Amino acid sequence: MVRDHLDVRIVPPDTEQEKQAVASCRLLHCAVPIGTTILHIFCVYGYTNACRDRNQRVLNEQLLFTALGMMSKVGNAPAALIGDLNTTIDASATIMNNINSGCLVDLCSLHHAATGEEPAATCFVTPESIGSRIDHILGNA
Repeated sequence: MVRDHLDVRIVPPDTEQEKQAVASCRLLHCAVPIGTTILHIFCVYGYTNACRDRNQRVLNEQLLFTALGMMSKVGNAPAALIGDLNTTIDASATIMNNINSGCLVDLCSLHHAATGEEPAATCFVTPESIGSRIDHILGNA
C-alpha cells in the first residue's frame, strides 16, 4: 500500500497489547527515513462513535493509550499520531492529558495559531450536517 519509490518500513509491535492493536488493523507504526533522521508515523483507526458511546470510548481510549505508549518509545525522534481517531480531542482524556502535559501537540491547532485559519470539519454524517473534526494529526512535542 506504499508507493514503490517511498522507503517506508513497518515497525513490529513489542508488547502483547501492541500486537493485539496491530492485529485488529487499528494501529500501525511505520518508520520513514528522511535525510539523516527517521520520522515515526503511528496510524490509528479509532472505534466508531467513541465520542458518544461509552463502551466504544473505553476501547478507543485503550487504543490511544497503546499508540501513545508506542510513540513514547521513539524518544526525541520526530513522530506523528495520525488517523481517523473517531473522537474529538476534547472528548479523549488520553489525548487531552498528553496535550496538557506537553507530550503532544495538535498540528491543526498549531496551524490555526499561526495563520488564524479555523480548523475544518473532517467528518460529515450527512451532506447537510455541520460536521465534526475526528481526524487528527498530533505530533510529539
